[in-house]
Amino acid sequence: MRLAQTVQGWADPVGLRLAEIRGCAVGSPQVTRRILAGIDDLLLRAPEERRAPLVRHRTLLVEAVEGAVPATAERRFALSPDRQGIG
Repeated sequence: MRLAQTVQGWADPVGLRLAEIRGCAVGSPQVTRRILAGIDDLLLRAPEERRAPLVRHRTLLVEAVEGAVPATAERRFALSPDRQGIG
C-alpha cells in the first residue's frame, strides 16, 4: 500500500495569504504600504523561480488600490512601500 499526498508548492500558500490580505487591505494605506514593503523584500531575496507569484500579487494589490482610492495623493501614499506602515 502506498500513500500519495499532494504537497503545495510555493505559489499556493503565498497566493492564498496575499489574496486574503489584499481583500481587506485596500482601504488601509498602512497595510498596503507594509505589504508592498514585504513583497519587495521577498523579491530581493527569493530565488527566480519563486518570484512570479510575488510579482503577480504585487500588481494585483497596486491595481486594487488604484481602483479603490480616487485621490491621487492618497493613492500615491498608499502605494509607497514602508515597513512600518505609516512611519
